[in-house]
Amino acid sequence: MIVAGSALAGTSVIANGAAEVFAGAGWTDASVDTIRFTVPGGNVGDGSAITGLENGTRTDTLIDASARAPVNNSRTAVWTVDSSVPLTCSTPATCGSTTIPLTRFRWTVAGGTEIASGSFNGTASQSLGSFRNSRYVSVTKTFFYLNDVVVPAGRYSGRVVYTVSMP
Repeated sequence: MIVAGSALAGTSVIANGAAEVFAGAGWTDASVDTIRFTVPGGNVGDGSAITGLENGTRTDTLIDASARAPVNNSRTAVWTVDSSVPLTCSTPATCGSTTIPLTRFRWTVAGGTEIASGSFNGTASQSLGSFRNSRYVSVTKTFFYLNDVVVPAGRYSGRVVYTVSMP
């Protein structure tokens, strides 16, 4: 595994106040960061995991969240991810209507304990972990495409959505 840049992970106490939650994914302030996986022609479907690059440069991706609630109403924040919609072919001349399920992707975590290394399970509400309110938590993930099935050449795109809720 090649890791570029520094790993960041941690938990911090944040001030008490009105209830609010925040979830983020990526190092930039862009609304959606892109992670690209490029499979060399000679390695298609051979099972060699392909490391994703965030916005073409980093192998590690920041995943962070915070939750706050009044002291007299302490709650637990729940972190989930929706990986139910597969990647779809966006170059139909080369890959037609082929899709790649997000279950073909996994991640490792550098530091932090709030999210463990794992893989997407293809559901709309995969639990990643939970934490008590009045906390900011963060981990860095490195994403991998399993590359264990042969799919037609082309460009595929999709999205996972991270959510933090505080019932």
